[in-house]
Amino acid sequence: MQTVLKLPRPIVLIDYHEEKSNVIKFLSREPIIVRFVDLEIGDYVVSKRVCIERKTANDFISSIIDGRLFIQAKKLVENYKKPILIVEGDLNETSRNVNPRAITSALISLLIDYNINVLQSKNSKQTAEMIYVLAKREQEERKYLPTFKRRIKKFENEESFKEYIVSSLPGISIKLARRLLNYFGTVEKVFMADERDLMRIRGIGEKLAKRIRRILTSRYKGLIS
Repeated sequence: MQTVLKLPRPIVLIDYHEEKSNVIKFLSREPIIVRFVDLEIGDYVVSKRVCIERKTANDFISSIIDGRLFIQAKKLVENYKKPILIVEGDLNETSRNVNPRAITSALISLLIDYNINVLQSKNSKQTAEMIYVLAKREQEERKYLPTFKRRIKKFENEESFKEYIVSSLPGISIKLARRLLNYFGTVEKVFMADERDLMRIRGIGEKLAKRIRRILTSRYKGLIS
């Protein structure tokens, strides 16, 4: 018989890009454990099958215009059984000028073509409530713990592998990884660099340098496997 790990409170895995959103302020008031991670897909993961992408009404329309919406939708359905999109705010009252029929068409496509449920919330507070209820339901009733997947990537050579390791740091693209490696010489020296040295690299400011050092030096408080 498999032993199910019983958690004192539901856990939500949250992408670092959501760290400053108002949703986190309201979510932190719920009896919940939050863990910030580098999610490749989605913004919030509440179980092994439920991943949530959150968009404000303006961002939802922008993602239709620039094509991001359906690229993200494809990744969601390829990796999670129950993907959910939460649209925050009124789609009829945005600053973006777009044909209302295009919005309707996108919503229908998400439902019919991608099998993604779209929930609409009035504000960040209601979004947080939705995420909490989803986490509680999945983990306490269904006994599904949150997990996120890392892709196994094949590398042509050791140099590209080094670039990948450095680019796994928050806010670091492959281009920035190459600058770091060219400046410091080795992966080890990149990881040992202090804030002042990191800020010598074009594209890395004080905020990003502090975040990198925090990730590299703070104690791990993750899930017990």
